[in-house]
Amino acid sequence: MNNISPEVARFIATIPVLASEPAFQHTTRISLANDITRFSPRFVPFMALGAGLAFGLLRRFDPRPLLVLGLGLLLTRTTDFVPLIVPAAVVALRGTAAIGWRWWALTGLCFGIATAIIWDRPFTLGGALLAAPLMAVGASVANRIWRVVERPTRRRGLTFVALAGVAAPAFTGAIDLVLRARTP
Repeated sequence: MNNISPEVARFIATIPVLASEPAFQHTTRISLANDITRFSPRFVPFMALGAGLAFGLLRRFDPRPLLVLGLGLLLTRTTDFVPLIVPAAVVALRGTAAIGWRWWALTGLCFGIATAIIWDRPFTLGGALLAAPLMAVGASVANRIWRVVERPTRRRGLTFVALAGVAAPAFTGAIDLVLRARTP
C-alpha cells in the first residue's frame, strides 16, 4: 500500500542513503518487476479484502457510526488517500444494526469503484466488481475471528493461533522468498 506508483518507488530508490543499500534496491526491483503498486490490477481487490476484515472487526468491537466514520477519515488520510472513508460511510449508514453479506457486498462495490477511480490507471471495472465479494469475504473472516474473542475456547484459540500466527506468515513468507529468488 505504500508504493503509490512505479515512479514514486523509483524516486525513493534514488535517495542517497537508500541507493547505497543493496537490500532496499532489491526490494524496489521486486516491487517494480511484479507491479506491487497502487496501479496494479490486484490493488483494488486486495484492499477490499483487507478493508472488509478491518471494518468487520471494528463493527464487532464498537459499531457506533461516528466512530466508524472518524476512523475511516483518519485511515483515508494516513494511507495517502486510499478512500477508506467510502466503506466507513456505507457501514455507518447501517447504524448499529447487524450487517449481512449483501450490505458488505454493497460496501465493497462502493469501495472498489471509488478506489479504482482514484488509483486504477486506466480504470477497469473488473477489480471494482471483484471488490464486492471480497469485502464480504473479509467481513466473514472478521466474524470468525470475533467468535474467538467473544467466546474463547481452547480449540478456537489454537486454531486462530495456528492460522494467524503460523500459516499466514508461512504463506506470505513463501511468496516473499519466491519473489526474491525470481527477481535479480
